Formats: sequence, C-alpha cells, structure tokens
Amino acid sequence: MSKQPFRRRTFLGSTLAGLVGLAGCAEEDPEGSNDRRTGSLTPTATQQATPTDTETTGEADTEIENEADDAERAIPEHDHTGPAEGGSTILAEQLLHRARNTENVQASATRPLLSTEPRDTYVDPTFGDDSNPGTESRPLKTIQEALDRVPIVVQHRHHVYLADGTYEESPKSAAGHFVGSYPHNPHPLRIQGNPDDPSRVVIDGTPGLSVRSNEMDNPVLTDVTITGSMQNFDSHFQIANIRFTGTGERVLGGAAMKTHDPSVTRVQNCTFAETYDFAAEIALGGTALFDDNRGAVSEYAFEVEKGATAIEIGRNDLTGKEGYARAERGACFVDRSGERHTGVVEN
Repeated sequence: MSKQPFRRRTFLGSTLAGLVGLAGCAEEDPEGSNDRRTGSLTPTATQQATPTDTETTGEADTEIENEADDAERAIPEHDHTGPAEGGSTILAEQLLHRARNTENVQASATRPLLSTEPRDTYVDPTFGDDSNPGTESRPLKTIQEALDRVPIVVQHRHHVYLADGTYEESPKSAAGHFVGSYPHNPHPLRIQGNPDDPSRVVIDGTPGLSVRSNEMDNPVLTDVTITGSMQNFDSHFQIANIRFTGTGERVLGGAAMKTHDPSVTRVQNCTFAETYDFAAEIALGGTALFDDNRGAVSEYAFEVEKGATAIEIGRNDLTGKEGYARAERGACFVDRSGERHTGVVEN
C-alpha cells in the first residue's frame, strides 16, 4: 500500500478537502479568499493584486500585508511529523469549530482535541464508575461517558470494550472527525461487546445508540443486543453481529434501525425479531448497505422513502409479512443482482 494516509473513501476525502479549504480562508476576508490559488496559505500582496490593485495607495498595500501576517500566525504549518508519518502534529482548534459547529465539539479535560496515541477504554455497568479513568482495572460505568471521552479528532485506534451486563441508557455519540493515519485502520473507533455471546451485553434504551454528525472513517458497533432501536443520521457507521430483540418499551417508528440524512450505514450479520415492523427504515437521502442479515418482521424488511437508497451487497435471509421491501417517494431498493426497484418488492 502506498503511503498516502489521507486517501480514503469519498466522504472522508470530502471532509478533508473542506478542512483544507477552510484553512485557506481568512475569517475577515471572504472576497480575498476566492482569489487564492494552490501553494502558500499566505499569499503576498503581489499574488493577490488585480490590474486595478496596482494603482492602490501604500496604505492599502500595508493592510493586505497585515492580513497576510495574521493568516500566517493563525494557520500552523503542516510538517508531516504525525504518528507513523501520518500527518501534522497540530490541527488548529479554530478549523474544527468552523468545520463542525454542533454540540460537544469543545475540547475539555476528559475529551482532548486531538488523539496522541492508540487507546482502549473499558466500561462495566455493574462495577464501573464514570469518575474512573476507564482502564481495564478501573472501568467506566456508562457507554455515554466512554463516547464523551473520544477525542474530537481521532488519528489513532480507539476501542471501547463493553463488559457483560445491561446498560440502561440511550448513548449518543458526540460529533467527531477522523484525520487519517498510516497504516490505514479500517475501524478507528470500535465499540465492542461480547463476540462469543452478544446476548450477554444488552443496551436497554431507545434509541439503543444514536450516531450523529460524525466524520470518522467507518466506526463500528459490534457484538451487542439492542432491545429497542438505534439510529444513524448525518454520519457514516457500521453495525455488525447485533441482536435486535424489540423487547424494549419503545421502538422508533417500528424500525430496529433507522438512518436518514446524508448517511451511509452498513448492516452486517444482524438478526431482527418479529416484534419490529421493519428491520430498517432509510429516509431523507440516506443510504444503507445490507449483508448476511436474518430474521422476520411484521411488515417489510426494508422501508425506504424520501430519496433514500437501500442496497443489498450480499445474501440476506430476511422476510416481512407484507413484503420484502417498499420504496416510495423517490426512494429505491437495489437487490443483490443490481436491479433497482420502486414500490413493493415481494419476498
């Protein structure tokens, strides 16, 4: 593999392109930013000049030079001395705030701005305490606390290990960003239950997990049981080996898994109980990929609407009493052969 740590999936490339674009913009000079080209982040007055600019007074030239000096002080140089030659050691906090202005993006004592090394965090609902450091001998108590401690910018492996037990909570991921590292880590953020018996790790809340506003490179939740629903919006996420039982008090819209907005969700090796109306509901332009899932639901395995897309990338042993899939209002379902469907798809 060539050492190009920032070459990732399309959505990651878009994220990084946006950050670079933001880095080249002065906060108080939006018009000047449109004239900048590749090369130095701090163009000289001569580089910025137009034919009419050459006749400006010395005072105007001084103002341009001052703005260039301010930009040079604001944007740190990218020196490629990050972990394993993977990137800059500094990423300006102001760039993160411009790139994503959502809740929980402020650095704190427990949530650093930038990861500096790989990290494992342990959670135990019975013996843990959220004031603990999250080590194997002194675990946290809640998944939420573990997620709140994930750095804003993750450039190293970050795994969260869940001990057996019942987590009576509805954790929500805080907005995060993935910078990139070499070698490539397929799952920089991994929330891991019990791979031998997912029924021993139960998330008993609705939603069982909410993933939102995430710019990480394919984070994954795996090997747990969810009694209600989980949702993913404006993010990219993977779930694997999840047991959806539908035994919780509340299910979101009758679906075990909901994804919407510009999201990409991969659902692999999951099981769905008949207590759900739908195994998955995809809407509002979201995309979901399905592979090796099983179960029977009371209406449709896939409910797709409002410009969304559901794609089978492997064999699924799913059935619905009303049909296999329903795609309406500009949505489509793509079966394993690549054929596109709208309306109702029979079992």
